[in-house]
Amino acid sequence: MNREIRLLYFKGCPNVEEARSNLRVALSHTRLAEHWEETDLTAGDCPERWKGFPSPTVLLDAADVVSGAREQAGTRSCRASGAPTSAQIEAALGADRSWFVGLASMPAAVAGVLPALVCPACYPALAGFIGALGLGASANRVIAPLTAVLLLIALAGLAYQAKRSRNFWPLAIGVIGAAATYLGQFVLALPAVKVAGIVLLVGASFWNVLLKIKNFRRHDCPDCASGR
Repeated sequence: MNREIRLLYFKGCPNVEEARSNLRVALSHTRLAEHWEETDLTAGDCPERWKGFPSPTVLLDAADVVSGAREQAGTRSCRASGAPTSAQIEAALGADRSWFVGLASMPAAVAGVLPALVCPACYPALAGFIGALGLGASANRVIAPLTAVLLLIALAGLAYQAKRSRNFWPLAIGVIGAAATYLGQFVLALPAVKVAGIVLLVGASFWNVLLKIKNFRRHDCPDCASGR
């Protein structure tokens, strides 16, 4: 999905270069092309609905990344808070990655399923693959840390989203789920504990998806974004 990004400013504004720099950082972090349009608020072809925005303003899909407003009346002025920060721009751009970020922990949850979730053949098959690499005697010692690393990656994805949404419940559930998954497989050898952990981890991932969708709708609706 292509996003329309525009920088509004007027010549002589001391914060324009900082806004450009913050845009580059945000686009880099969200892996989007470093491209945007720029409009001088004093130019004759500047739409009337934009002329009241302070300089500099970053519009994403025609909405201010700071306030969510799509138009603003008033006279030319500098933005009192300075240039929009890279975090503010990235948060708005992040709405385009709703499903990607929310599902970031799914592969790790699947990794927990690999060693004999419901099928006794799964674990020997994985051990056999590792044995083919010349690590047969160390299969258990390889699978356990590999699963731990993947579970930590899953938790990192949950922590990233928790910081952005300020909702730490999915992360808390994910931590419990990851611990149960690992302990149930490699420490306690209790399939029921492992299955419960996987269910919690997958549930936390889907909760993140719902939070991202809710956030996307908030950004997409100017009335919601402005608190009206």
